[in-house]
Amino acid sequence: MVFVFCLERYKCHVHKCEIHDLTANCSYKELRNVPNDLPDGIVVLDLKFNVIHRIDGDVLGKYRNLKTLHLDNNNISFLPTNAFDGLEHLHGLFLTNNNLDFSVSYEVDVFRPLKRLEMLDIRHNMKKGYTSKVQYPLFENLSNLKELSLDLIDDPGFDNCGFEKLQNITKIVFENCDLRLILNNTFAMLPENLEEIHLRKCNMIRSIEADAFRSLRNLKTLIIHDSNMTLESALKLLFPFENKQMRRIQLTRVNPGYKCPIETPSAVILTRQMMQHLQKICFNTLVLTENGIVDFEPKSLLWNRYPECIQHIELSGNRFSLINGFKLTELWDISRKLTNLISFDMSYNPLSYRNVGQNIKILHDNKLSNFNSIFWKDTESDKPLCLVKRNSVTPARESPVQTVHLPLPPNLRQIRHRYYLANQQLRNKIVFLNASNLTYLDVAYVNIKHFPEIELKGENNIKYIDFSGIPSWNTSMSLFANSTTVILGFTGIWQTVQHTRHYFSFIPEVEELDISGNLLWQLRYDTFFYNQKLRKLIMQGNLFDELPTALMPLEKLNFLDFSGNILDSINATMRNWLDKQQKRNGTFKLFLRGNIFKCTCGTKDFIRWLFETNIEFDEPTKQYKCMLSNGSITTTIKVYQKFHDYFSICHNEIWLRVGIGLLVSFITITVPLAIIINFKWQITYWFYRKFRKAVETELKKKFVYDIYLSYSNQSLYWVKNLLMPKIENCWKMKMCLEDRDISVGDAYVDAICDSIQQSRNIIFVITKDFSDKHWGRFEIERAKYEKYASNLQKIIIITRQVPVENFPTEFEHILNDVILINWSEAENENDWENLRRALIADIL
Repeated sequence: MVFVFCLERYKCHVHKCEIHDLTANCSYKELRNVPNDLPDGIVVLDLKFNVIHRIDGDVLGKYRNLKTLHLDNNNISFLPTNAFDGLEHLHGLFLTNNNLDFSVSYEVDVFRPLKRLEMLDIRHNMKKGYTSKVQYPLFENLSNLKELSLDLIDDPGFDNCGFEKLQNITKIVFENCDLRLILNNTFAMLPENLEEIHLRKCNMIRSIEADAFRSLRNLKTLIIHDSNMTLESALKLLFPFENKQMRRIQLTRVNPGYKCPIETPSAVILTRQMMQHLQKICFNTLVLTENGIVDFEPKSLLWNRYPECIQHIELSGNRFSLINGFKLTELWDISRKLTNLISFDMSYNPLSYRNVGQNIKILHDNKLSNFNSIFWKDTESDKPLCLVKRNSVTPARESPVQTVHLPLPPNLRQIRHRYYLANQQLRNKIVFLNASNLTYLDVAYVNIKHFPEIELKGENNIKYIDFSGIPSWNTSMSLFANSTTVILGFTGIWQTVQHTRHYFSFIPEVEELDISGNLLWQLRYDTFFYNQKLRKLIMQGNLFDELPTALMPLEKLNFLDFSGNILDSINATMRNWLDKQQKRNGTFKLFLRGNIFKCTCGTKDFIRWLFETNIEFDEPTKQYKCMLSNGSITTTIKVYQKFHDYFSICHNEIWLRVGIGLLVSFITITVPLAIIINFKWQITYWFYRKFRKAVETELKKKFVYDIYLSYSNQSLYWVKNLLMPKIENCWKMKMCLEDRDISVGDAYVDAICDSIQQSRNIIFVITKDFSDKHWGRFEIERAKYEKYASNLQKIIIITRQVPVENFPTEFEHILNDVILINWSEAENENDWENLRRALIADIL
């Protein structure tokens, strides 16, 4: 392509690159060389995911204003001395996932021109193991370097790479780590001013010496992630920082079991000896996640010499409890000392504890001791309910305790306890004490026998609540009184929300609400009457076939996620309301992915509105799935681009209908009028008898079943395990099955006739062996009779891999009166949607 200069701002294409403002995006373009005809003034050049093999020295120097250069995921194997000449303003250089070998790929002075470089990333380049010492590149010219990310090979040579001259570096990330041993001198040459070090993806560490980080006197952050070492060895590295202050200690997936073909972390029990170094450090944040911890000894995990330093604790992804045995005592003691704790996270914790609270043993210094400060207390007496005397074990009272008082650290703001899976029953009520600073509560998808009621003692300042996935929560509604963000996805509220006035009145302050996955298909008009502050509403994954008018009172709403429903269009009333919201609030975002719209004459106004409105959509190009009148699937953008071709017939249909209407009206008026004049008495008497009888019969008509189901033995498993649960349990329709609801006897034929007559619809599941069914042909003939007698509303035929020769011939003359669904072998979701659409109009 020819380069076009765009005055002050670039917005054009060069070669295959996209230029916008001062950024050149050349990623994923299959380039073999750095393009040399980009605008000279660009400051960002992105060349990720190409096939560049070499950096020629006279190319990059043209772009002297570059501040960021991405060369990740290419095939670069050599960097000549002049590779970066002229890039004096470069701040960030990224060369990950190439073939840059430390021993042969870097010229000595290759980084000399990069005087202002602050971030260098050369990870994931060493593709082979080494048995001898390999010298790292020379970094001494990067005087302004702050962050360095690189591979860590076994026996690394740091002695001649100039680390001592990097006075501004604060962070080093070692990834793709092949160390076997971490010795006391392994990191001795690293800069003393380092504040943060990462060890990521270490594959084969077998032994660790405790003084490995002795030279890093200023280290504030230590992160070890996804590494093949024992947790005990990793904790040993903390020895040099005893009685010092650190910002963050993070050990994630530190367990040899995560490096096996099948991730099976070894079970870890924390001991006082393992935790001895960590306990003597004044740290702000502790992260011990996914380490295979299944239990801990007394005074190990829940003990620290400097509890006032701790602000954040995350223990997610392990398998231990905090509410059995001695842990209750320690939790009580430590909660009072964590005066500055801000957040606590113990999510994704699968347990299987039974009879919690019974046969409790209190272990302290390997001896049984007094236990008189347990906080399981009775509401009336406020006395401990589990008392264990010295040298004895007393089981807890078997009767359920009404209230549990749980003291929180005074400054705790966030509790995150998602996906807690346990075979246990919590007490009927939990009262949080000292909870005035709590603003964030996340207990989504907690799976226990009985979810307890939660109550706050004192002022309620909770702003964020997530109760997703808890179908039977009975928490006091006052807990939600001041919440601005409420998430109630997959809570099974569909039965109550659709029939309760002002259902969401318990969250009057809510600004963001998520009710996804609740099987909702309609809402009362006053559902959101008390939610006038609502700005963001997420309703994805429900069963709405139209936008509910219950949204219209929400004047501040500017974000609506309606993806994953069954919308086929948006009617004129709701389109006008959406446009008003756009004008009222300045911007409105509407998410519609996952819906299949109709592109027919009846929805052409919706298609036009979709491309003319100023509302922002989750598909910027408006490329949503669309079903044409012939049943084929296309996209809305294709229909709009050929709008006249698709909808020109709609105007012809209007005039055709007008003409036919006039003709029919003329015939309808004149012919009957002539007949009536000549046979007025005979007609009057005939209508009197026939019409009156038909009306009386119709008035008395009552359906016992929604569906009569006819199937053969080959379909029995599919009907029993898929079709019947879907229709009866999910769609709440009543079915009549021959094997279940019709008793065998002398009047079996009459029973079939009565059952079909008492059914609103009939479904035939046709398979290869349907013709062998004893009563199949009779059921077809009876269905035809009831259809012609206007007693049966719909005949639906589901074919399941049935050859043409096996299709019952009895349907030959009524194919125009049936709904035929060809069921796919892969159980496509569209098949269920087609069946539901065929039935829903008569059920709702």
